[in-house]
Amino acid sequence: MTDLEDISSLNPFYTFDPFDCDNIDDLLIALESTDKNFKQFIEDNPKIETRILKQGVKSPIKRQEIPWDDANLIFIASTPTENRDLP
Repeated sequence: MTDLEDISSLNPFYTFDPFDCDNIDDLLIALESTDKNFKQFIEDNPKIETRILKQGVKSPIKRQEIPWDDANLIFIASTPTENRDLP
């Protein structure tokens, strides 16, 4: 084995945290729907509202008030709010 193949000195690390995908299907539907449906989705999902608020959005009730594209909104909506101890 050469020095380049010896990985024993590497520490394990995690590149991705687990995602919380509860209600993401509903979010996808709300994104394709009306402002009223999006507002209702936010009101029905306080965890997702909290995640968006923590990113600096003052009022996530209307989709137009969130300056991100849909992919970024889905990413923020599915990022867990609690830190977990990883093994």
